[in-house]
Amino acid sequence: MNHNYETSIFSVQKSGNKEEENEDAYAIGKNGNLIAISDGASDSFSSRIWAQLLSQEFIDKPIDFNNKEVFLAWLESIQQKWLEKIDWEKLPWFMKEKAKGGDFASLLTLTISEERNRFISYAIGDSCLFIIRENKCLTFPIEKSNEFNNYPYLISSHSKNNVHVFGKIKTLDCEIRENDIIIMATDSVAKWILQEYEAGSDVSIQLTKMDSELFKDFVKGLRRSKELRNDDSTIILIKRS
Repeated sequence: MNHNYETSIFSVQKSGNKEEENEDAYAIGKNGNLIAISDGASDSFSSRIWAQLLSQEFIDKPIDFNNKEVFLAWLESIQQKWLEKIDWEKLPWFMKEKAKGGDFASLLTLTISEERNRFISYAIGDSCLFIIRENKCLTFPIEKSNEFNNYPYLISSHSKNNVHVFGKIKTLDCEIRENDIIIMATDSVAKWILQEYEAGSDVSIQLTKMDSELFKDFVKGLRRSKELRNDDSTIILIKRS
């Protein structure tokens, strides 16, 4: 039996930044069964580009992250694209030095298999996936809000920084059920969602009623009340019917 998946994406840049300065990125396959979200590190050279490349490459060339040789070769091809994106000749010397340090970003993927009636998700870093099922919230890869910190392990655009990256991959293989709601979120929103569920609040109803403008107002309100730190904030909602 084929199912429909309704996907909604909402993203708001840091307060004080322009929309094109948003360092969160996402990509979705044509039939909605491949989704990726990436959060570029703010202190990197040009992490927006790196996050965009990571998320789009998973859609264009989805792979098994549990195969080390395949994963590292896949990552190397994206690193080459990153190098080609930079106009090195026009960079001032101090930007070249920063670029030599590489860009960094998280990556969270979702592959839905209708044949298996399951999905598989890979995660590196602190972007999170939530499965809302029968008023319960299953979380991946971070399970408690106090596990978030300022130094998550991220994927680098330079191979020298990825010596331990394969060992940091986390995998979730999970059954899909009727009326499941799946939420993919970058770290600032993900932490808030976890805190709300830990406090006994089901935020899925609130989030599934969002549109772009409502989400912007929602994020601004949480920032004003200090419930959400000032960071790029992105969620992807996937509803199965």
